[in-house]
Amino acid sequence: MSPDQEPSHAADRPDEQTGAERPLRAHARRNREKLVAAARAAFTAADDTVPLDGIARAAGVGIGTLYRHFPTREALVEAVYAAELDDVTTSASALLDELPPERALRTWMERYAAFVATKRSMLNTLH
Repeated sequence: MSPDQEPSHAADRPDEQTGAERPLRAHARRNREKLVAAARAAFTAADDTVPLDGIARAAGVGIGTLYRHFPTREALVEAVYAAELDDVTTSASALLDELPPERALRTWMERYAAFVATKRSMLNTLH
């Protein structure tokens, strides 16, 4: 996180005494993961702006929980983007370990295409 960015969740903010980031509690972490997964699915499927209350409902949480983790639509989009980018970049070496090179490349390219499709929908949701 760059110095000019505010953490998106209170539990992600540095501890005032130690300066270290506090980890999310297990329940809060699960809610955050469910929200990112629901947003990822919604952004991939949508051609237009995705309502945040629909994402919260799909994740099985209230809108207040969504806003506690992601105070702005942009913060949610950023979290989905980071998760997608992480999936794409870390999957390449794992695929090579599991599959023959040609099949690994094909599978990775399919994942990359899904990544690009999600980005297009994410751009639409910001406008």
